[in-house]
Amino acid sequence: MLLDIKYFLNNQTKENRGMWISRFYKIYDDYIKTNGKEILLSQKGFYLITYYETDFSKESDVLKFMLNNNDKFKTYLKDPKILSYFWVSRQNRYIETLAKKGQIEYKEQLERIKGDLSEPYKFIGKPGIDTYELLKKKADALYFLYSKKDESTYISLMQEYFDTLKDLITKVDYNKAIDELFVYNKAKVSKSSYKACILWINTAMQLKGLDNVDLARYYISMGQCYQGLKNNSKAKECYSKASIMAIKAGDKRLQMIARELSKSL
Repeated sequence: MLLDIKYFLNNQTKENRGMWISRFYKIYDDYIKTNGKEILLSQKGFYLITYYETDFSKESDVLKFMLNNNDKFKTYLKDPKILSYFWVSRQNRYIETLAKKGQIEYKEQLERIKGDLSEPYKFIGKPGIDTYELLKKKADALYFLYSKKDESTYISLMQEYFDTLKDLITKVDYNKAIDELFVYNKAKVSKSSYKACILWINTAMQLKGLDNVDLARYYISMGQCYQGLKNNSKAKECYSKASIMAIKAGDKRLQMIARELSKSL
């Protein structure tokens, strides 16, 4: 039953989902209290942990138990690599959450990359890249943006992060960096930040494998940057290109966004 939560929630109304999520989490907690954490030592137990240990602002007793029994969990999984991906993904989220909350403890969690979590990080590491230094740049950048309200240092550290990734950089890396800046400042950033974002977008648009939807979104974002810089002619040009790409992609929502933004000039 506990593993059916996603399918069950898909059949619930938006109003009922919150209530059922709380009930499922309560059942999960009771399940562990009644049977002990050892009941999780199985493939089913691993997936229960991935479903329910989703608070990225702290490390639960269940996760500590899982790490202490890491080798045992490996024996229950068809592909042990899944366990490494789980730890890396979760720890990255944990570090970023602490940094964005302005909690200096994120530095302690970074050190675990070289400590008790070194094995999974080594497994997913890339040749020629120091994983610890790479993730430190990103975490420090988020800390300065959210805690110190320092856009300039954020942009500088993220540029170092991009430079370190080199050919391994993806559109997701650029998208997240730009989104963090705009979401944090509610789309109102400094002129230097707008200019930095334009450079990032231009670089991102040179990546291989982009489709028309990607390009439409990038042109919209670039148009918003130019609009923020009061360069309405360039903004209008970007929105026009975004509209063309959205039409090619058959994406009516992006067409509408581009059209409305153009009208706002």
